[in-house]
Amino acid sequence: MVKLAVAVHKRLGDFQLAVDFAVEGGLIVLFGPSGCGKSSTLAAIAGLLQPDRGRIALGEEVFCDSERNIHIAPQRRRLGFVFQNYALFPHLNVERNICFAIDRESRDFQRERLRELLTLLRLENLAHRYPAELSGGQQQRVALARALAPHPRLLLLDEPFSALDSELREELRDELKRLQIELALPVVMVTHTRSEALQLADTVVRLDLGQVMAVGSAAAVLSPTPRTGNNARFSW
Repeated sequence: MVKLAVAVHKRLGDFQLAVDFAVEGGLIVLFGPSGCGKSSTLAAIAGLLQPDRGRIALGEEVFCDSERNIHIAPQRRRLGFVFQNYALFPHLNVERNICFAIDRESRDFQRERLRELLTLLRLENLAHRYPAELSGGQQQRVALARALAPHPRLLLLDEPFSALDSELREELRDELKRLQIELALPVVMVTHTRSEALQLADTVVRLDLGQVMAVGSAAAVLSPTPRTGNNARFSW
């Protein structure tokens, strides 16, 4: 499995992000309370946030290395990113939203990839609808299809289920796990919901106050522990 290694230091106003971890494949969850640095870490992996210093690598490919003055542009990292609000283009229908990510490819490639993704994400009957005509779950599947269109090496998800009701969240969690296994695609997902992390994660990176507190299996990292000390922010 491909290893993702992240060592990032970044000052954001009064907040100091200082994370250092290495994980391998599967579905990786960045877990912790709001404001702990999860989304900033994800943005740094994507190249949307440039660290003050540090190094980020996926396998043998180095995305960022401050000592060697390397900072690969986001579009050259071959990563898929699904934003918390999905960021679909309201003036484009489903098929054009998906193909936007591969608009430089040949028409034949776009048609074939679109067909594959519409089938994979069960969107065949929605291809000509616009985002405003879709439910939240349908919008999320379109955003996933767009992120998957260029055959990314890693898929990044920022709180992908936060805007959905509980029944739909459960359905789409199962869908995400199915896709991750079927495509053998490593995924890094941000969440502050313990049940979500327990259900989905192969590996959990638990963050708090801008630092990594623990890395391991969901069962090991998220086991209920008593609240101790003035700085403890987790109790179940």
